[in-house]
Amino acid sequence: MDYINEHQEEIDELIVHAAFQFIFQDRKFLHDFHLELSAFIQKHMDEIEEQYPEYVTSKKRIKRVYFPKWLTEAVFYRDKGTCSNPACRCDLSNLIRTQNTKHIDHIVPLDLYGSNDASNFQLLCQPCNTSKGARSTASSSVNAPYWNLDKPDKV
Repeated sequence: MDYINEHQEEIDELIVHAAFQFIFQDRKFLHDFHLELSAFIQKHMDEIEEQYPEYVTSKKRIKRVYFPKWLTEAVFYRDKGTCSNPACRCDLSNLIRTQNTKHIDHIVPLDLYGSNDASNFQLLCQPCNTSKGARSTASSSVNAPYWNLDKPDKV
């Protein structure tokens, strides 16, 4: 207990980091979470604008920000180099086809009160991103589990 009490901040930081790593893998959860968050942002936009006017547009939406390279790479690897549009799922790794252009997209668009949080991004190809625009929150729910508890292996 003494060790835990003495290192509580470091332990908390490691737990938060590990939890984010795990949750970041589940795009369906992220989609649903960001829809809830967008409802909260919409409801509290006046308060947000009052406290943080530099982050709010004239249309009362969160301002777009440029994201760092590590985020672009993390989204690419999480989405396995594949377009997140469930109707497309084209390869964006440039291993099979080199003509597809990668776009990093807000799962819940800023115009629908989405946020710039690192967990609100997905990988789309250029045609899917431009056709989605700010009207849709479409995202693939493909998620490869680490194990399957429903079908135990027979050893």
